Amino acid sequence: MVKVNWPYYYMISLLNNPYITLAALFLSIASLVSLAILAWRFSKYKTAQSQLLEGEEVGNLQEIVLKHKKTLATHNKNLRELGVILEQLVDQNRLNMQKAGLVRFNPFPEAGGNMSFALALLDGNDSGIVISSLHAREGTRIYSKNITSGKADTHLTDEEKEAIEKARKQAAK
Repeated sequence: MVKVNWPYYYMISLLNNPYITLAALFLSIASLVSLAILAWRFSKYKTAQSQLLEGEEVGNLQEIVLKHKKTLATHNKNLRELGVILEQLVDQNRLNMQKAGLVRFNPFPEAGGNMSFALALLDGNDSGIVISSLHAREGTRIYSKNITSGKADTHLTDEEKEAIEKARKQAAK
């Protein structure tokens, strides 16, 4: 009688089974695909980590994140301060002369060349002055009138009104 080594014989019989072989092949392929996916994800992670930590000394990730958080908080504070300063500058700029309107005219029939003019200089609130120059043969006279919110406290000539309207329309462009 032939003595059979049962565990070895059992193993050989399992390897000769085509279903077992196919299952082992499938598991091997699935393992290789999983390994490839994990390697790809790991390389993506390493790339992202190196971009995140670029220029940083290699160390504790938590310390690096806290450092970035403090820097971000400082930048946010500075940005808020700059926003306040910008608002103040915009408010102050409304008080600067921003608009000008010029009308040249001939007030007297005997004087030619439209040597007279009305010049309106207004700020963002339509306040400012209108300067009028009347040129005649005898000389030139210059007048100025205050303008507050687009209206004068004294009577305006048609040319002065036209200069103010030109200045006001200039900002609408």
